[in-house]
Amino acid sequence: MSGIIGSMSVPIETPPPDAPTRRTEIGDESRQRILDAAERLFIERGLSATSFTRIEQEAGISRGSIPWHFKNKRGLLLAILERAMILSSIDSSDLCGRDGLREAIELTRARLHRPQAVLLASLLSESLQTESETHGRYREFHAQTRARFADLIRGADDIRLPGGLDADRLAALIFGALIGVHLQYRIAPDLVDLDQAITDLTNLIDAAVEPRLSGDNVAAGDAMARE
Repeated sequence: MSGIIGSMSVPIETPPPDAPTRRTEIGDESRQRILDAAERLFIERGLSATSFTRIEQEAGISRGSIPWHFKNKRGLLLAILERAMILSSIDSSDLCGRDGLREAIELTRARLHRPQAVLLASLLSESLQTESETHGRYREFHAQTRARFADLIRGADDIRLPGGLDADRLAALIFGALIGVHLQYRIAPDLVDLDQAITDLTNLIDAAVEPRLSGDNVAAGDAMARE
């Protein structure tokens, strides 16, 4: 009997090739799959209606992987929010002047059509509460975006602001208009044309912001104003 037992090979159960394992799910690829799935579900179903189980099914991962990466649902939400804000940010480092301001608005237009913009809009009401975990991050994101617009306006040699209006206040007006139009569009896309509204906003800014005169033209302009 012992000889028979000794010669028997004990089969080892191995998962199918496509089955996820803990080792393969600890890396960046697993984290990315979770973020992608959770983002889709948060946009489609809302935060409260999306469970860990549903996210795991959507991502094709095994149970327990989400807490491993994000600890809890709030941690996952903040990670998604951070990624959405990065994807929604504009890089104004290579922009300048009136054309640069227009280009910054165009970049924002493109980002408002991304799915991440829906997520940011849907979580905006929660961030209004100062004790909310998302409040500080929204505050920072909005401040950074306003600062980018303000720096463009302030550094433009071909922009002269109307009396009483400074770069920071104009930046707040521009960013506020973009957020407001986007929210209206998401609520009533049949009534609000996002692209046309942003085009109209750009035209309004062009009409309100005067070209800044330079050199001899400044003196000529002042003389004409006195006449």
